[in-house]
Amino acid sequence: MKNAVKLFLREWKYLLKRPRSLVLMVLVPIFVTCICGSGYGKGYFSDLKMGVVDYSYTKQTREVVEAFRQSPYFDVVGYYNDEDEIAEAMRDGEIVGCLIFPAVGSAGRGASRLQCRQYGLWQYHQPQGF
Repeated sequence: MKNAVKLFLREWKYLLKRPRSLVLMVLVPIFVTCICGSGYGKGYFSDLKMGVVDYSYTKQTREVVEAFRQSPYFDVVGYYNDEDEIAEAMRDGEIVGCLIFPAVGSAGRGASRLQCRQYGLWQYHQPQGF
């Protein structure tokens, strides 16, 4: 316990002697939090248009889609037949992301993914344990 107190006091003295380090440790995180928070507060991340490809159409996938519909951040535009239609809708600017659910019993079972387009790049998020 004494060593922990000594370490704390030594680090505190170091920060007080070097104000630049103190500023970096205290003010920069506050600044970044304010910048990110203002993005959510002004509505930049609301009503993101999403499409759905649901090969299984099970109760669980419908519940996930309904949860996205209820969220203030997403606007589920509709269902699409396959991933080619989704890609075309993204190219046309109708949607900015999609939910893709594989068929039940397929080799990719459990590989549902949330796909988003950002700055012309495709990004995949594959949640575990779905």
